[in-house]
Amino acid sequence: MIFFSQKNGNYLNLVFNLYYLMINNMAASLQGGTVLSALELGTRRVIAEYTDPFIAGKLISMGILPGSEVEIVRRSLFGNSIYAKIEYSLVALRKEEAACIVLR
Repeated sequence: MIFFSQKNGNYLNLVFNLYYLMINNMAASLQGGTVLSALELGTRRVIAEYTDPFIAGKLISMGILPGSEVEIVRRSLFGNSIYAKIEYSLVALRKEEAACIVLR
């Protein structure tokens, strides 16, 4: 979920988005799962669920379904994005999108 306010600009948008991601990561850790953004390079896991329904809709439409095997292939230079192998596809995901994928 992306929040935006024309009045307060991008700073407020950034604060809300970071808070939202922090809450999602805490919820995933309480459920015993890890999020894709925290996965080490070369480690294979299985997608359990999504924490954000909007991003889940985008990922499901791309064929990234719960039960799919995922592996981190590469990270960007500044860590903003992740290059992952999901089943037989290679996909580039933003860190915010990867933080919404809970693994088991």
